[in-house]
Amino acid sequence: MKALAVVLVLILALASYVVLTGPAHKAIEPIRALLQPNRAPAISLPVGVPIQPATESQLSNGSLEFNFTTVSGTPESWVFPYSLYGKYLLPPMQVPVLILNSTVSGRQIYTYDYSSLVTPALFANAIGNLTENMTAAQFVQEVFNFREQLTTYNVVFGNTSQYPFVILADREGDCKDLAVLMASMLEAGNMQANYGMHIQLVYLDYPNVTDPKVVNHMIIKVIYRNGTSQLVESTGNVMDPYKSITGWYFNLTCSAASCMPLTACPYGEVLGQDGTCHAECGTSGSFCTSGSSCYQGHCVSCPGGYVLGTDGQCHAACGSLSTYCSSGGSCYNGRCVSCPAGDVVGSDGQCHAVCGPGTSYCPSGSSCYGGECVSCPANYSIGNDGICYHNQS
Repeated sequence: MKALAVVLVLILALASYVVLTGPAHKAIEPIRALLQPNRAPAISLPVGVPIQPATESQLSNGSLEFNFTTVSGTPESWVFPYSLYGKYLLPPMQVPVLILNSTVSGRQIYTYDYSSLVTPALFANAIGNLTENMTAAQFVQEVFNFREQLTTYNVVFGNTSQYPFVILADREGDCKDLAVLMASMLEAGNMQANYGMHIQLVYLDYPNVTDPKVVNHMIIKVIYRNGTSQLVESTGNVMDPYKSITGWYFNLTCSAASCMPLTACPYGEVLGQDGTCHAECGTSGSFCTSGSSCYQGHCVSCPGGYVLGTDGQCHAACGSLSTYCSSGGSCYNGRCVSCPAGDVVGSDGQCHAVCGPGTSYCPSGSSCYGGECVSCPANYSIGNDGICYHNQS
């Protein structure tokens, strides 16, 4: 009876185990994909149409061989010792919890930090075949091509995950597993070729990619050295099927061997290359660098001494580097002075009637006539005809 109670507890625990992207956790079957090379994905892909079945992987003479073709059609073959499978194979392991703040739902969202499973060292000896004579963007395309050929989508590990070699050997995984695989390859190539890229794990709500309420999908974002960026889908067959995304973006901070845990930013902020959180500008994980400000989803830079106004225009700063005079106002000694229509602020900080073109005005002791300033002698005043007349006592 006691044994039966233990079994019931285990069944209930498994039944309540909820995964990031789908069905309940499945037990790990070593090299399942090699033994069943034509097995179809268990569930449909969340993005795009189903990818093609993975190309052949072979297990022989104590080695695992992975055969694929590059984007240009060149056949490639990577060989790894089978002993790596046992080295990297983990029991089902719950990775650290990651807490995300959501201003949309008004609550915290709990998900998982898979960064510790990103392993650049695994591909250090092979990745050069994909970086040689390749630009950073071409290399990213090669990694996407590799993932598309050698893996299929399937929820295998639930909310647990495995190191990328196990994912690759089994040739299947869900979004987080395949994102871990690609991130490992991207970090390895980035270090080897010195591309200067920043690799990010992106948590999002599919299909609510611009209005997230939960986290159920993970992709990759690559920020290139020149500041441009590329989203990389982890399960579909289109590298970037998104027009825009509102999600949670986390920089990977990796050595050759492993990556540091992720640092969480509040909802609406993005972790920058400097390791700090910045207000997101737009809906694709971008933010404005020092010296620029966000206006309607775009970063705008103003010259020194100017500040970006609410109209999206650059205005001369007045009083501080963050304040300026609105339309119709002029800055005088660090404060804004507004004059009636037709008047202008003079060098004395007072309002004067405009005389002539632009913002010209007549100084004290003179009067405007026909667009010109006219001065009369003491005790004289200018008449309507522009002539000075003696003041009557």
